Amino acid sequence: MITTMMKPFRLLVPLAGVAALAGSAGAAAIATWNFNDQDLIVDAGAGTASYVGGTKASSSGAFASGVGGTGDYGWNTSSYPAQSTADQTAGVQFTVGTNGYTGIALSWQQRHSNTAANNVVLLYTLDGTAWLSAQSYVADVSDSWKSWTYDFAGVAGASDNADFAVRLVAGFAAGGGSYLATKSGSTYSTSGTWRFDNVAFSGTALPAPEPATLALLGIGATALLRRRHPA
Repeated sequence: MITTMMKPFRLLVPLAGVAALAGSAGAAAIATWNFNDQDLIVDAGAGTASYVGGTKASSSGAFASGVGGTGDYGWNTSSYPAQSTADQTAGVQFTVGTNGYTGIALSWQQRHSNTAANNVVLLYTLDGTAWLSAQSYVADVSDSWKSWTYDFAGVAGASDNADFAVRLVAGFAAGGGSYLATKSGSTYSTSGTWRFDNVAFSGTALPAPEPATLALLGIGATALLRRRHPA
């Protein structure tokens, strides 16, 4: 008896080829906040901004002069932890789902008062629960705007993630167990302020298959089903 083996059907357009055919849509803004309207609602894109770890609006106002001066505002925060307590727990959080994007990057500007903690720790989460440390930034001059960035391109899981979020929190001085005031000679205080402005998340849009490619995939899938389930 001779048995004829049917060669398995193979779809000739690999998924990698689909991506290559579609090409890249280029870098794009995912979410931005400029705070000029004096609220925490995202100004472009989608996302939420919130206080974490007991911080709240500064007694002098939740929004104060921003990078641009008169007519420009920044988010003014205060009520940070008591000295030598709650390391890397208090600050602000930005929750920004990165669905449909890769190569995620963050940029922001920040201003510290004299008695605010000088060490800013950037944390991130991929599941909305566990927080991981990305990098620390040290402000060495008070009442002066700093421009900082972080590239999440090398962080597995940051792309195309509905649960992605970051925190900017006060950290103890390197190698110590206490906060260090931003201005040399000043003493750290819970009423010290951190002000944020021009917070922006960006990324590259993930490519979508071209209609012709989708049609080809559909034809291939139909042929595969026919071979597996002959009439």
